[in-house]
This record gives sequence, C-alpha cells and structure tokens, in this order.
Amino acid sequence: MSNNRHDEKYQILETIATGGMATIYKGVQISLNREVVIKKLHPHLSEDANFVKRFRREAALLGKLQHENIVGIFDFYEKEGDKFIVLEYIKGRSLKQIVKDKRKIPVKFALYILNEVLKGLNHVHKNNILHRDLKPDNIMISDEGVVKLTDFGLAFGSESVNVTNPGTYMGTPAYFPPEQLTGKQLSVASDIFSLGITFAEMLTGKNPFEGKDQFETINNILYFQSLNIDFNAEEVPQVVVDILKAMLNRDSAKRPKSGDDLLAVLSQLESRITKEEFREFIFDTQRVVERLE
Repeated sequence: MSNNRHDEKYQILETIATGGMATIYKGVQISLNREVVIKKLHPHLSEDANFVKRFRREAALLGKLQHENIVGIFDFYEKEGDKFIVLEYIKGRSLKQIVKDKRKIPVKFALYILNEVLKGLNHVHKNNILHRDLKPDNIMISDEGVVKLTDFGLAFGSESVNVTNPGTYMGTPAYFPPEQLTGKQLSVASDIFSLGITFAEMLTGKNPFEGKDQFETINNILYFQSLNIDFNAEEVPQVVVDILKAMLNRDSAKRPKSGDDLLAVLSQLESRITKEEFREFIFDTQRVVERLE
C-alpha cells in the first residue's frame, strides 16, 4: 500500500503489523508532513457493533490521556465504512524486541523502564481507566529514550469494567493476573500484576509463568504459591526482588495499592540513571561496553 493517498489528510506508506482487531500502518499527515501511525479496524469487524464500539472507546480513552509516557492520539475518522485511529509515530523499538535482543536487562535500566511505565500507568489510573493488556509488546522505547505505553484496545473505564467469562480471553493471558483469568472484578492492582510479569521478564529474559503451552502458563499463574526465581544477589538486590514479589502477589489486596506507592519506593533506590545513559544503553550498547572496558 505504498504511497497510497487514501484520504485528503493522510497518506499510507507501509504496513507495520496486523493484529486480531486492526491493521497498523506507518503514514504521513499531509498538512504537517508528520509521520503518524494509522490503525484501521479490519473491514469485517466494521460490521460488528461490539468491535466498532471498542474501537471508538479506545480513541475516546486515549483522547483523555495526555502524558509523556503514553502514546498520543491525533485523530479518529471514518471513510467509506472503514474506521481509523491516527496515533503518534514512535521511532524506536518495543520492550519485547529489546528483551529479545539483550536476553535480560541489567537491574538499573530495568528499574528506569519500570519507573517510566509507572508514571504513565499512574496517569491512566488517575483518569479511572484500566489498561488490561500490559505486556512488553505494548511498551515502546523511542530512539530518544522515552518510554511510552501503547495499545489501549482493551482499556476500560474502571467504573465499567466488564467481567469476562472464565475461559474466554481478550488479550494475552500469559500476562494476566489470576483475577482476570477467573472472570473476577479487576482493579488497579490487576494492571500492577501484569506490569510485575513484564518487570520479571526484563530482569530474567522470560515470563516467570511461561509453560510449554498456554494451558500450562495459565495454570502457573492461577496456582503458584510464591514467585520462584533464583536471582543472583550481586545482580538483583533483595529490595528489588521484594518489589517484584509484592507486584506479583496472588492476592490483589496485598499488592501495592497504586502506582504512587510503587514510585515512592523506587525513588528511595540508589540505582538512578539519566535518560541519556538509558538511551545509550538501549541503542548503543557497544559504545557503553567499550567505555566500561
């Protein structure tokens, strides 16, 4: 679809990805010559009132969220029955790609990412919204070292979160808290659990509940008694392990109550780095290694 000027406002350049609900394109906003992301609801879903409602809700929720650590929304429009959301284009990589590339992320850089995600997530929660699909794929890191939460396709106003029937899942169950898998009421603590899985994956290179198949992974989340990760004490201090275990408590009432609570704990830790140091590690690891040597 290269050079496809499908609208007087936007030009589609290339396909970035295709998901279960939408196709994601890189495009240009013609009037400003600005790179954008154009998210198009699949045509066959445009006939389904529930999917259209969810797509519109994603745009409306993003419209309420203006924060450095959350992807920005520019527009929502319809053309010949198709529905489109126009988003900020983030030149960079997803956290999933970075973990895959680096195997695991040193603790001070993982803490930096956690801190930045929490600032964005805190803003989401203070607007009475739950993300409901936190995972490394939905965290982008720009070439400037800015960490951004993306993909609000499953987000809901916290006052109207629907309870999903057990056994039917929207999103990625490998990052769901136990209450989401069993169809119970969700809360801020549910997003914190999903972020805890993501934090563990940063530190270890893998999802701590990962099984040989989806059934075993879900089973691990539902029935684990305590987090069983053997951290090297020199690499990961006990205080960091304690933070992770608190985020991954099976009992949602015993998890941190809010992003503010976690940010307050993180602010007490000594391993602080600058955005430039973080950017250099993410995108120029070899130079960092050479400097250390």
